[in-house]
Amino acid sequence: MYPQGARRAHAELCRGCHLHPDACLCDQQPSLATRARFQLLVHPRELDRPTNTGHLVVNALESSRYHIWSRRQPPRALLEALAEPQWDSYLVFPAGLPPTSPAPPAALPERRQFVILDATWQEARKMLRQSPYLACLPRLSLPPDLRSRYSLRRHQPAGHLATAEVAVALLRLGSEASQALALDRYYQAFLHHFCASRSGHGLRQ
Repeated sequence: MYPQGARRAHAELCRGCHLHPDACLCDQQPSLATRARFQLLVHPRELDRPTNTGHLVVNALESSRYHIWSRRQPPRALLEALAEPQWDSYLVFPAGLPPTSPAPPAALPERRQFVILDATWQEARKMLRQSPYLACLPRLSLPPDLRSRYSLRRHQPAGHLATAEVAVALLRLGSEASQALALDRYYQAFLHHFCASRSGHGLRQ
């Protein structure tokens, strides 16, 4: 289960969906088997952000795992996953950065795993710069014309996707359309429930 930060642990929030009990989303949480694996590398500050959507990916996708990023100590479980020879690993990062070598193939392999930086844009750049084990991974950028429907954070840069939206796009890219649709519906429900959770008045019927 994706953890909550210390500043949120005292709040009366659901441990599963991180929302106010009157707006709980857990009965709409899917359980999705996917061919791809998802490794979320989470900046510690995300654990205290109620607007985080990485926990939706961890909740819904059976093949997803989260790892807390640290500049001083790389997460051992992530390093072990990246070392498994039967999986082709890719670092998912916004377009506009220099390509890496080797470049991703035109068609993604059957056994693939994606490393997603669950952080703000500024934090993600810092994580990449300070994590040498990420530099050697082929870098996969999503199409720049994708439009985000995420509106929970102010001053969100144009073209930047929420973590859940990134996972949806990757599932579609890998021809896992039904899983992508189910995760997207869960994400859209979260956006609606979040507004109710923030108000503390529950969902309007």
